[in-house]
Amino acid sequence: MTISISAPVSLMGFVPFLRKELREWRTKRVAIAFFLVAALLGGVALLGVNTFFLPQGVTPPTRAEVITNVMTMYANNAIWITLISIFSAMGAMVRERESGTLAWSLSKPLSRSAVLAAKWLGTTLMVWLLGIVLQGGVLAVIEALHGPALPNLGGVLMAYVGAFCAIGFWVLLCLLLSCLLKETAGVGAGALLVSVAPLLLDNLPLALQPLLTLYPTHFLDWAIARPIHGAKLWGYVLWMAGMAIATQRLFSRQEL
Repeated sequence: MTISISAPVSLMGFVPFLRKELREWRTKRVAIAFFLVAALLGGVALLGVNTFFLPQGVTPPTRAEVITNVMTMYANNAIWITLISIFSAMGAMVRERESGTLAWSLSKPLSRSAVLAAKWLGTTLMVWLLGIVLQGGVLAVIEALHGPALPNLGGVLMAYVGAFCAIGFWVLLCLLLSCLLKETAGVGAGALLVSVAPLLLDNLPLALQPLLTLYPTHFLDWAIARPIHGAKLWGYVLWMAGMAIATQRLFSRQEL
């Protein structure tokens, strides 16, 4: 009796394709300009708030606390993370499929699993760098004009890691929807619907309310809130693994 063990999924061509994905972000000048403007406007607004609108009788925070807060402001904002992730990722697969670039790439020594992994990592990394790290850095520089101070680096790092994981969830969801839907608008609308569905389901009968605790976005709280919630962390890992498997299987069966 012979027992066969299937080989692990190949990531052939992953590194070159990831380089290609990262290089393509250089052409997205509108997106980069948006992130820069958002950072500058946010910094100017914070300067005004901290200067003119501090409530009477409230002990002002230390410079280190202020700079830590501004550096993590975008990383702790679930709405910001959701929107920038969806709008940056919803066309990542669809546009290349429509133009034929995806089929051309797969004619080379490149596996479909490598395409998915590179698109997920490249998009997640660039959205994180532009939407979280760049924002926090610009805000910290602007805020430091009032007086430099060393932020709580541990708190900043924890917030940035959580933001990376949250962005990764929405990017993976967009890739999954891209295997089911043919239009960029449909992918974006589907992802947005997933994000707002818990609000729409608030009026479920009491007997069904516990089902909301199994909804995927329920497990994103650990990435935004503090401290880290162990059960939600494991729920996040399970949802990510399930979506990754479903995306890989759907994409491997698609005709390009």
